[in-house]
Amino acid sequence: MNRAKEMKFIRISINEFKALLNRACEAYYGHKYDFEDTAAIIQWLELHELMGVVNFLEITNVDPKKLKLLPVISEDQKKRFVFHNQDHSLIHTSSIITDMTLAKCHRDNLCHTNIINILDPIAILPSLIKCSQKGYHAKAWWTDSEKNLLHMASINPNEQYPSYSIIKINTLIPNNNSDLDLICSRNRINSIESSIKIQPISNKENIIQEISVSEFKQYYNHKIINGLHIKTNYYQKLLQIADQILVEASEQSRLGAGE
Repeated sequence: MNRAKEMKFIRISINEFKALLNRACEAYYGHKYDFEDTAAIIQWLELHELMGVVNFLEITNVDPKKLKLLPVISEDQKKRFVFHNQDHSLIHTSSIITDMTLAKCHRDNLCHTNIINILDPIAILPSLIKCSQKGYHAKAWWTDSEKNLLHMASINPNEQYPSYSIIKINTLIPNNNSDLDLICSRNRINSIESSIKIQPISNKENIIQEISVSEFKQYYNHKIINGLHIKTNYYQKLLQIADQILVEASEQSRLGAGE
């Protein structure tokens, strides 16, 4: 049984994993995109049990030349942004959207950003940490209308991790599976129920999954000590993508070597 398990998974240190992801993202995206930023988001998700590798490998099924990695600004007003993510993963765009939200929050003390037509909304979680590091409060939420679930995450200034909950909602949720809201504020953010037009969330029994700040820390500390266990086929796929960065040297590249 143990031998079978060893064949299905490979153990890798955090530093090795980071180097592999950087190579894979550089090979996939090239230098037209901040591949290191993307690799950091994927790494954070994987280190905290949120399927970073799986989400990345699903992305790589698309030819990178067909990706439109910059979100489109649909609305730009005081304290308000609306972005169209063009049906692409938030792994690509959460960093730039968060940076723009922070800039507007710095000017107006608050920014409510709505992102439409997205995949992988979970990628907003590491970006919330960026808000906290700048000294702001932040909340993000999105829904799964098919399962009538609300996903909520929040963080306060100078906190290392957000809190994250999945909540069963008894009232009907509008069909906006591909939307995500992000609020960044200098001051504490009040309840979001009015923004999403549902009854106040007070019953703890409705929470079907919750990851606290301490649990996020435990996930990370466990992997610091024990490394990551990645499915062997996923690891081989990452290697295959990363190895595409190694191209044969041309006569021109040889002439420039050592400069």
